[in-house]
Amino acid sequence: MTVARILDKKGYKVFSIGETLPVRAIVDELARNRIGVLIVKNAQGEGVGIVSERDVIAELSSNFDSRKTAGELMTHSLVRCALDDTEGDIMERMGKAGVRHLPVQHGGRLVGLVSARDLLNLRIEKLNELMADIRSAAAKQLP
Repeated sequence: MTVARILDKKGYKVFSIGETLPVRAIVDELARNRIGVLIVKNAQGEGVGIVSERDVIAELSSNFDSRKTAGELMTHSLVRCALDDTEGDIMERMGKAGVRHLPVQHGGRLVGLVSARDLLNLRIEKLNELMADIRSAAAKQLP
């Protein structure tokens, strides 16, 4: 299955914030939308990083400074994927990079976000389909 098909099921919505948003606004945005990550965009609207609940917790546990911004907390190296990448491609990319979320880029634009949870849900769906096929085949074998 490709990233495009995953997003067709999940949706293409991407939550993002500006680089200058302070920690409190990041927390509010994460809580309001019940999400774990936000894409950080620069003044030109380009995705330049990602900030997660883990980033916020790490900041809170260190020398917390409420004036810190998304640009200061974010992970700067965005590992991305494309709509035609397969689930195997993105699992490998997530594993190698040690990330749980991949922004999806198409035509130079950010069009979605795929998470490890999305992959888990996809695997569960595939296993359920396989089990249904096995049950059906077994039922046909019974007299």
